[in-house]
Amino acid sequence: MRIIKWKIFEELTTKKLYYIGPNPTADTIVTREREGVKQVLLVQRSQWVEAEPGKWGVPGGFVDTLANRNTKWEEGYETKVHAAKREVEEETGLSLFSLPDSDFKLLGVYDDRNRDPRNDEHSWVEGNTFVVEIPSDWGDEVSGHDDAQAAKWFTLEELNQLPKEQIAFDHIDRFIQLGFIK
Repeated sequence: MRIIKWKIFEELTTKKLYYIGPNPTADTIVTREREGVKQVLLVQRSQWVEAEPGKWGVPGGFVDTLANRNTKWEEGYETKVHAAKREVEEETGLSLFSLPDSDFKLLGVYDDRNRDPRNDEHSWVEGNTFVVEIPSDWGDEVSGHDDAQAAKWFTLEELNQLPKEQIAFDHIDRFIQLGFIK
């Protein structure tokens, strides 16, 4: 019996991603303007997460599905925008559910197999990155929750001063694409 339990445990812990093929995520670049200064909300990933522990990145995570593990991910349980809103709230405490879905602009879908250390030849992260601007008086009480140990507003100047090796995944590419980092 111990051998069977160990094999089940080993299978669960060695398979890094749940689904065959793309494993969609919803990542959200949340911005606001305070006294004429643009700010972007980042989370510091927990030291306990498997991928990119301790690094700063945009709030995000996997889009929920009812598909079974080791099968293909299927749409239908939650939209990518709903996942974006849920992940921001789970990781920072900031609820964006009162905003219409149309406020969330899709910046792009990123599936480079080198962008996430959990990727392999059979399963990979497909990042759906959204951008949303919130009112200037929202988000003063953000803090790290779930798999984020901290949440913080960065001015673009502070973002540019953050060492590049402290930015998770390929999020720096999104900041460059938006003109936030030179």
